[in-house]
Amino acid sequence: MQHQKNIHKTLLQQIKADKKEATIMFTDIEASSAYWDSKGDLKGRLMVDYQNRLIFPVIKKFRGRIIKTIGDSVMAVFKHPQDAVTSAIAIQQSICAQRLTHKDLPKVKIGIHTGSLIIEKNDVFGDVVNVAKRIEDEANGDEILLSTRTARKMKQNDYFLKKGNSFQPKGKKRSITLYSCNWQAAPDNLEDLNLFSKIFLSSSQKREILITSLCSIASLIAIYLTYLRYFLADNRLLALFVLNPLHILISFPPAIILLLCLMGLITYLFIRIKKIPILFFRIMTGGLGFLLAFYIFKLPMSLHLFDDKIKADTIIFESQHRFVKTVSHNVTIHEAPADDSVKIRSVLWGTLMLQNDVSSDRNWYKILIDRQNYGWIRRIIPAQMGVPEKICSTDLKFYFRYIDMYRLIFSFLGFIAGFFRFKLKPI
Repeated sequence: MQHQKNIHKTLLQQIKADKKEATIMFTDIEASSAYWDSKGDLKGRLMVDYQNRLIFPVIKKFRGRIIKTIGDSVMAVFKHPQDAVTSAIAIQQSICAQRLTHKDLPKVKIGIHTGSLIIEKNDVFGDVVNVAKRIEDEANGDEILLSTRTARKMKQNDYFLKKGNSFQPKGKKRSITLYSCNWQAAPDNLEDLNLFSKIFLSSSQKREILITSLCSIASLIAIYLTYLRYFLADNRLLALFVLNPLHILISFPPAIILLLCLMGLITYLFIRIKKIPILFFRIMTGGLGFLLAFYIFKLPMSLHLFDDKIKADTIIFESQHRFVKTVSHNVTIHEAPADDSVKIRSVLWGTLMLQNDVSSDRNWYKILIDRQNYGWIRRIIPAQMGVPEKICSTDLKFYFRYIDMYRLIFSFLGFIAGFFRFKLKPI
């Protein structure tokens, strides 16, 4: 019993902390049932999606938060009533503008009420919500109605408000005086707002896009690490920059300024971008398909199921040079093949370097570190008393075989499958 009391007390404290004053706005499509009945379910659902894609950007522009959609009704919360009314005006203006080309686009009615309510992460609770819905029910198409409490918090002349009739909401003892907004007389609130400028996605689809975007980046990294860097590094001039990207910053300091300018330009473009095409989402989903196919293909090949039939080991291309790849962390590059020689720098696990020579005891590799200079890196640290042998790096030559070509083809088919898998869901 005491445990339940403690839970009740904790919840009560949290609910009190979540209680704040805010403004609730409801929008609803007038005579939507008749539209669905005359046009059919498909056109009816498409019409609701079309309206939502008009309404959602407006609410977000004026600092509102969309709480939920209930059928063809949208519920949003605003911190300030002025933002709610401005948003309502812009919604009516946008729908009116679209009706010039879409003659059968239904009218929308809007109800607004301000009060104290419980605001949680994904929902809001309180009597204010019920009253706002009742006010919206009283409105007609193309009409904006708001409560006296909302109107009193605003300069009524600035928002073209006019006192109207009173009504008694269901379940309430007192009647409420309503105010109407003459939005037709208001200035254009659609300035700097490009309708349909953003593609709104459901929460589940946003998570899907995030995951597929990360997978697309992983796909590019996989292609670079597995194939592309070997092709590029085979060229001596490119090797320094491909195998050691920091080298270009060290040897050419103005490159730092160019890099910062490029990053600034990319950031600016992301901020200024007005429209993301559906093609972008398709490519991101295709990246997931590519990554899955890229690694799934390794399974039958690791079992050597098709080697004889497809001539998997036949070489198509081989590198002109040999490479050194580190296989342990923090491997040190020395000036000479000796542990007591000057240390140049340390390199991370998986670093690829161009090989030039091997020491007489074959325990050291000579590698290219810049255009004219070379260094030495440990191949193996011999076993000592109580310490096992440690492999630091290994040398290799890159071969592009038929199996690699088949793998890329299979991965590209995975990309195509993922590309056409993406479907934009209605909101």
